[in-house]
Amino acid sequence: MFDVTRYGAGEDGPERALKLARVVIGGTEVMVFNSPVHHAFSFTPSFSLFVDCSSEEELDRIVGVLAKDGAFLM
Repeated sequence: MFDVTRYGAGEDGPERALKLARVVIGGTEVMVFNSPVHHAFSFTPSFSLFVDCSSEEELDRIVGVLAKDGAFLM
């Protein structure tokens, strides 16, 4: 599966620029969102993950795995 949505005329992002892409990698759907928000920097090595959890217990387990040997910035 591969799906791409682009910004249209009158939307917040530049017209025809990537807005949202979805692809399946190793059986997991990955979504990429190009935020139209303008920042004070031109590049950041950071990224955000959105994980759809079915319970708070699942959320806590996933956060624990992702946070191991890492840090929360927000």
